[in-house]
Amino acid sequence: MNPISTIQAIKSTTEATRNWYADCLRFAKRWIKGKGKFSSEDLVSAFNKRHDFRPADGRVWGAVVRALKTDGSIRWVSFGKSRSGTSNTYVKNIWKSKI
Repeated sequence: MNPISTIQAIKSTTEATRNWYADCLRFAKRWIKGKGKFSSEDLVSAFNKRHDFRPADGRVWGAVVRALKTDGSIRWVSFGKSRSGTSNTYVKNIWKSKI
């Protein structure tokens, strides 16, 4: 994917009115504090357990994780196995909180 397409894809998820991007990012920043290693699956699962609403587009979580990485809140550690049987890939990124 070229950089312009990436920027457009992120904008499409972060600016959509029903994606709850700001709420998801705010939750993620609180949730990762003091966390050891985690995957985006862990983050989404924690969000879903605490909230009645879901983002209209699940890709918003990719934008949230990318924002956390960009601002230095998390760093990539390794690859791990997905726990979801419905995942289209069984390898997930493992992150570590830096805050």
